[in-house]
Amino acid sequence: MGEEAIVWRKIKETSFGMAVLGLALLTSCQVVEPEKRAYPQVIGIDWQEEEENYIVWLHMASLTEDTGQSKQSGETQPGKELYFTGSDAQEIRAAYEATREQYLDIGHVKAVVFGASLQENGETFKKVLNGMEAESSLGNSPCIFTTESLGELAETVEEQELSLGDFLTGLYENRTDVSAQSPVKLADLYRAFHKNMVLPEIPAIEIDKSIVKVSGT
Repeated sequence: MGEEAIVWRKIKETSFGMAVLGLALLTSCQVVEPEKRAYPQVIGIDWQEEEENYIVWLHMASLTEDTGQSKQSGETQPGKELYFTGSDAQEIRAAYEATREQYLDIGHVKAVVFGASLQENGETFKKVLNGMEAESSLGNSPCIFTTESLGELAETVEEQELSLGDFLTGLYENRTDVSAQSPVKLADLYRAFHKNMVLPEIPAIEIDKSIVKVSGT
């Protein structure tokens, strides 16, 4: 393979790695007032094999309750559930900007949920993680989970008006007995990939009769 082909392949892989979090490109260092920002509490990510599309689901936080900020104007937050698809970062970003005027701030994300289809595609999953790790605004501390159906989870959370980030982190923070476990975080996943270790067992989110349940916690 020639040098030009190798360079092009690396560029293409980087693009796919960042695509799933293309919305994070909106989180540059520009100064935007808190009331003009949108704060995802949970990011859901999946992969559509046949369509070769990424799916990004954003479960938005309550500005006053989850970020400690207070509104200074009549600005309102966008809908609690935002859902985008795209083959690359540009498409996902364009989908967000076409419907939302708020600046996207991912500095308050509490959890990341990976869809089963994404995890089953090892190379795509690894590219996604590379893109996430390169986005410093996200950090390494969000708890991670997996689900068989990201769409069903999003629908259930919306119907029940559930604060999913608080619920997921509370499963760990509000347990004091000896059986309490430590959360699996993005940092644990990054470390496993870098060292070619066995991936940690990621807690699974299931929907049982419209009830959100988590196994492995």
